[in-house]
Amino acid sequence: MAVPILENETECLGIITVFEIVNFVVSFILKEGMNRTEDEIDTYSRQYFDRPVKDCLGMSVESQGLWTYDVSESLSKLFDAFSKGVHRILVTEQGKILTMLTQTNVLRYFTQNLDSIGDIDKPINEIGLFRPAKVLVLNKEKPALTGFALMAIHDVRAIPILDE
Repeated sequence: MAVPILENETECLGIITVFEIVNFVVSFILKEGMNRTEDEIDTYSRQYFDRPVKDCLGMSVESQGLWTYDVSESLSKLFDAFSKGVHRILVTEQGKILTMLTQTNVLRYFTQNLDSIGDIDKPINEIGLFRPAKVLVLNKEKPALTGFALMAIHDVRAIPILDE
């Protein structure tokens, strides 16, 4: 979600996203906290915003369900989810999270690999769409502000929320 910021009726200063607003709030509340450890941020966050991050789940269509796909599933299935408004999908193998794919990741990959894409019914892991990477996650009982701070620090737009 984004909105234009207008100076007046004819001059647009820029476009601001929800992510930038969250970063602003986090930096204001935590002040120099962007250099703190996760435990320090967690402790500080509970003083101001002690609701667990799991309470944020379900506030949008995308967070009402968990969108996971096994690496052996086809790219066309991924496209089907993206066409229904899903922006992020967790890619798993035998239940273990390998990465989080976004619409932007997929578009960037296609832009850079137009000649080698071929059949979209190939499994995700066969076309080289991602490399397994450490996924930043958050326990469902952590304060939402801790999640927002971690998103700002690591420059990510979403964090999977885990039971454990």
